[in-house]
Amino acid sequence: MEIRQELYPTESTPGDRVVRPHVNLVAVVLPIVLIGMGLLFGVISALLSPWYLGSPGLTTGTIVSSPTHHAAIEYTVDGATHTLQTQDNNPNWTLGQSVDIAYNPRNPAQASTTTDRVMGLVYGGVAAVCLLAGLVWGAFSLRRWQRERAVIRSGQSVEAAITAVTQQASVHQGNKIMTRVTCVWTTPDRVEHTARSQGRFMPRGTTLADLPVTTMTVYYDPDDPAKYYVDDEVLGGR
Repeated sequence: MEIRQELYPTESTPGDRVVRPHVNLVAVVLPIVLIGMGLLFGVISALLSPWYLGSPGLTTGTIVSSPTHHAAIEYTVDGATHTLQTQDNNPNWTLGQSVDIAYNPRNPAQASTTTDRVMGLVYGGVAAVCLLAGLVWGAFSLRRWQRERAVIRSGQSVEAAITAVTQQASVHQGNKIMTRVTCVWTTPDRVEHTARSQGRFMPRGTTLADLPVTTMTVYYDPDDPAKYYVDDEVLGGR
């Protein structure tokens, strides 16, 4: 198989078609969704226990209103009586029942049932995980895009033979699903390398025989062929 050894100092191919790594929809949407979920859970955590970073005071309160609909609980701290309008709808509570209360020592009027506080901490933990995952995924996706862009600008290109087509039915867009192609090429040192495209949305059931081409242009770093970009624009789709 003939290998084109020409270098591309810019993001253009012969024929002046500009080649840029396309942005993977999942790589963009997923970090945004994760960060959004993190912020949402963080707000819920703050509403449930806005003082959760401190060490809470603990006391016992008494249910003074119907326990079936956001029961009101009275509790006393340092001789002052406070009323907590709980968010709980606990069917096991009864009027006059004693309930454990966690309160803010610096502002005893801020309080929650111990169940609310635990849930606040749980939501806070979920928020932290979602935010971290979103930021890490976003940083990874951006780094990958930058690496592919650098390979297109200054790497070598080769026409690699398409050897397989795989479809991911769980990622779809209308009647089309995520489709990736696998390509194989051999470098001048006679080492065979495999590359896989990021993917485009194509009709379900697409096979090798359905593709309009049998080869695909692959840009790669000659010093590290594991760094590559498959130009699959010829397949169409998005």
